[in-house]
Amino acid sequence: MEQIVIPVFYKIDPLHMKKQTWSYKKTFEKHMRDLKNDNDKLQKLQKWKDALIDAASLDGWNSQNCRYESDFIMNIVEDVLQKLNLRWQYEIKGLVGVEKNYEQFEPILEIEQQMSNAFETTISLKKEIRSHQNSSKPLKSHMHRLTSSQKTTLPQNGA
Repeated sequence: MEQIVIPVFYKIDPLHMKKQTWSYKKTFEKHMRDLKNDNDKLQKLQKWKDALIDAASLDGWNSQNCRYESDFIMNIVEDVLQKLNLRWQYEIKGLVGVEKNYEQFEPILEIEQQMSNAFETTISLKKEIRSHQNSSKPLKSHMHRLTSSQKTTLPQNGA
């Protein structure tokens, strides 16, 4: 069976993992000291180090490259669905171990997306205000147009 590996680097620079610097270096040095008399465990440790280097060398998703976590997560979900040759998110049902986790995080993703939309609406409103400061048209009509076309409502608790 062919396996697909999609490395996800969440709030960590893959270069630190690949070069095993920062916390990776400290952790591996500690384990080397603790296991110095056990060759079998040292070999396992070396395999872990090599596996981390290999994983960090693969193309993957880096959270530091996304402005919003919701976009980061949605990009990963879309990538996984594409790699599984699924066209629609509802097709995910039935995949072992995925459905329950997806249902758990779906409301969180929706809230983060709505917060992102609200942020973008705020930026649009600020730009609209700046562009119409010297305009003869009333600003109120422009703001109403923007807010009514980009309204975002957050779900209530338990919804």
